[in-house]
Amino acid sequence: TGNQEVIVEQPQNDTVTLFENGNVKAFFSSYAEFIQYFFVETRMEEERVLVVQDQEGLRLADLQWNGKSMWECVLFSDSDLLDRYVGMGGKNGHRLYTVPEKYPVNGAKGDVLILTASDQLEGIEYLKQELPEVTFHIAANTQVSDKLSNLGKQQNVKVYPQISMKDLNDLWDQCDFYLDINYYREIHNAIDTAHKKNLLILGFENTAHCWELINEALLFPQGEKERLVSAIKELVGHPELVREWLTKQQAKKREFWEQLVRIMGRKLENI
Repeated sequence: TGNQEVIVEQPQNDTVTLFENGNVKAFFSSYAEFIQYFFVETRMEEERVLVVQDQEGLRLADLQWNGKSMWECVLFSDSDLLDRYVGMGGKNGHRLYTVPEKYPVNGAKGDVLILTASDQLEGIEYLKQELPEVTFHIAANTQVSDKLSNLGKQQNVKVYPQISMKDLNDLWDQCDFYLDINYYREIHNAIDTAHKKNLLILGFENTAHCWELINEALLFPQGEKERLVSAIKELVGHPELVREWLTKQQAKKREFWEQLVRIMGRKLENI
């Protein structure tokens, strides 16, 4: 009240000062200490959940694992942030997936999207040869190797090096299938985005990035490329069949939330 300062944060020193009636009430050497003090003072003894959306949030929350945590569960909207947290020793982190209010229409057209940060794509040569009716759109966030450049010269393959967000958004709208066949890390939260955009996700077991969002029946063992080809041939041009699989795919996020609630020890009806 009276335009008096209540909280002063000094990012350069990573400190927070709490004032009361113009006087210093408490001093915190980190933003995390301030959050912990807040919970104690307000007697919030129920399970506490933290949502981390960017690198700054990870830093401010001071989540470096030291054997215990004030958080029952830490949710990450980005897979790279979660991987970083796990690398720090964090054991209570989980991905945060949102459920769209409405899914776009999937027309089961033969446009397939692949996002990658390397030229290591399981079975791509076989797939493009056996599926001439399908157009493979391979988008990278970097310059691409000669291997991918040469692949892009094939009639049914298009390669997009250093793709812009505008062009990538256009591809999300154009394609009806997503192939999770790239090795190494996931880029642009590809699987979650494919889920939100209602692309049917298929791939191989050894390259799958987010098993919890993919129908396991559409993930095939390494080396069984012909089974993936058969599945794609059966699905392309058959929107009713694709819709059946998409219904199962959309249910995966509901299963994820139910599992997360069990992890947190809460009943589903209390959410």
